[in-house]
Amino acid sequence: MKLFTVKEMIAAEKTADSHGTTYAQMMETAGHGLAQAIIDRYPVENTNMLLLIGPGNNGGDGLVAGRYLAEAGANVAFYLFKPRDPASDPNYAKIQQMGLFIVEASHDQRFRVLRTRLKITDILIDGLLGTGVTRPITNNLAK
Repeated sequence: MKLFTVKEMIAAEKTADSHGTTYAQMMETAGHGLAQAIIDRYPVENTNMLLLIGPGNNGGDGLVAGRYLAEAGANVAFYLFKPRDPASDPNYAKIQQMGLFIVEASHDQRFRVLRTRLKITDILIDGLLGTGVTRPITNNLAK
């Protein structure tokens, strides 16, 4: 396995994009790879999984991973720290169509749903922040 610095990862993604691999394809590959790594290491059927989803591509990777894990029989829940639009986010649209549990932080008074989900979660997946973070973390994500 090769490890990348943030700068190297950004450069690698830009190079892949310039050679015809779209960011959507990279997201699908990353999410599928994460899901497969979990499936290879843990019994996932009926396992409670919570995916913390941020607003960027890392969140998109999490949506893809969650979709594959749900298809493998996991009980998947998504906690979105920022709303996503199914009209412009096909990965979000897919999990909505699957009828999976989704809650937005803006609709979760005092993080009650998040706290409840954490109590029953067997596997927690962080899809919050990726290589593109350049500003201070604020609002619900900071809490």
